[in-house]
Amino acid sequence: MKFQRPIIFLAALLIGVGIVLGLGRLFKVGDNTGKSTSTVSAEVKSTDRRFGTRSSGSMNQGDVLIELTPKYIAPGKLIVKFAMNTHTVDLSRFNLKEITVLRYDSKEVKPTEANRLRGHHSFGLIVFDLDENPEKFSITITGIPKENTRTFLW
Repeated sequence: MKFQRPIIFLAALLIGVGIVLGLGRLFKVGDNTGKSTSTVSAEVKSTDRRFGTRSSGSMNQGDVLIELTPKYIAPGKLIVKFAMNTHTVDLSRFNLKEITVLRYDSKEVKPTEANRLRGHHSFGLIVFDLDENPEKFSITITGIPKENTRTFLW
């Protein structure tokens, strides 16, 4: 009886530490393998209020739900947060650096960095180098089912 309280306290403390560490790992930005990459792992500034989340697709059979949110635009960089979810498509066969294009002011730019896609649920960042801050832009992703070409406009 005299050790019951300290044991309960210690158990609660260990559970609390486990939850905090687990949440920290869950929200870590990297390549979905736990390894971080240089620019992609940098702290992302708060969302510019002009840019909202755009989505395309669904979680239906053979389809992929893609959500893009521009997180930070500064001299020389555009950082876009992405989330991709599906029940049936293996996302690991797609390379965002190869299938993604940013368009603005008659220019086309490929990403300099992008997190790798894995399994059926992937998230991370796509980084584009800019030579100016565009007022309007679009991001096109090609080749991911069910829609072959998806264009997101801001």
